Amino acid sequence: MWSQEVLALSRRWLLMTLRERLNLLFSVLQPAVWLVFFAGGLGGAVDARVVGTADYIAFAVPGVIAFTVVGNGVTAAMPCCSTRRPDTWTSCSACRSGAAR
Repeated sequence: MWSQEVLALSRRWLLMTLRERLNLLFSVLQPAVWLVFFAGGLGGAVDARVVGTADYIAFAVPGVIAFTVVGNGVTAAMPCCSTRRPDTWTSCSACRSGAAR
């Protein structure tokens, strides 16, 4: 059943995350770094008429959140594909490149 598979993969991901705490730290700190350096640094250089608001940080936050979610999702999914048996790689939609076969 799919719920057992999801539970098993979630447990495995949690164990890997707890073993590699530096990855968890970077996942949490990366959005803050993006906001400080890019939103804070570029905020004065961007014209408010182009962005549509005078507060550039408010403009940048949704993009930083989306970037973080996608990046962390890909990072979390890669170990699931890289440790699969070679004969099951074709069933993993993320691993359907020619190199994986």
